[in-house]
Amino acid sequence: MKKVLTMSLAALMLGALAMPAFAQDKKEEARSVLLKDTYKAMERRTEKTEDSNETNVKPKDQEMVLQNEKKTSNETKVIDILEVNADGKPTSIRIRWTEGTETTETTNMGQPPSDPVEEDSEMKGVSILFTWNADKKAYVGKLEEGDAELSGVKKELSKKDPLFNAFIPNREVKVGESWEPKEEDIKAMMGEDENVKLTKVSATCKAEEIVKEEGAELLRVSLEISMTGELQNEDLGKPTIEATRSGSFYWNIKEARVVRIEMENKAEFEAEVTHPQAGKMTLTVTVEGEEKMTETVGKVEEEDKDDGDDDEMK
Repeated sequence: MKKVLTMSLAALMLGALAMPAFAQDKKEEARSVLLKDTYKAMERRTEKTEDSNETNVKPKDQEMVLQNEKKTSNETKVIDILEVNADGKPTSIRIRWTEGTETTETTNMGQPPSDPVEEDSEMKGVSILFTWNADKKAYVGKLEEGDAELSGVKKELSKKDPLFNAFIPNREVKVGESWEPKEEDIKAMMGEDENVKLTKVSATCKAEEIVKEEGAELLRVSLEISMTGELQNEDLGKPTIEATRSGSFYWNIKEARVVRIEMENKAEFEAEVTHPQAGKMTLTVTVEGEEKMTETVGKVEEEDKDDGDDDEMK
């Protein structure tokens, strides 16, 4: 009887191992997504950015706020892909900043808030034509409209590739996978800044999940950026500034492009100043804010034609 029982248990165990796969727990393999941007000739990409920042100036190690500044901005950037070569490389790109406003409200200690001041953003009305130079393996920028002395214009013209995104690896990534862009690639993407000289930059990206929005599949990629730089201000002694940016960008899997970016920003630096009454004092300056960018795609020819029809109707 004991022998029969033993054989029966062995048979049951073998039977369980031989059961169909659907009756066992099976871990689903992580899905892969190709993160590589594609462009088409006469394609128009419109980026709308909303940005808000709050800056506080305090004496070091104190809670007393000497100055508070709140700034909000809205900007529209239009990217026209005019020509694309046989390899899919854009060879002629026009970038225009068609809209842009900044609103600033400042409060100094012991005084009521100032009236909000609204003005056009620095880049509003700027137009730059970028042409690919195969020999130099870089784009050559030509300023069509705008002031060449503006820091924002200089920053854009310093970029070797105005479309380059250091956080897009140009390969397939699996959901759950992380990667770290090269420091030199991040600096190249940001361009040269007259106000801050970057000394160290690092970032980590992670393909977090696939979500559905309005029938489209989007890959959400988390993004953490750390930056150290030197503030190019002689009066403040060129202090070291530490900054972080954290958030996510959303990649449309079918259309192969970024459709939305949501980020939170933080920065801090200390500077020694001389106050007329208090004498020398060390101030701590902190900046916190958030940014949201959305991108839509259309066709240059169709939009231009529509504009012409509207003019004729008028």
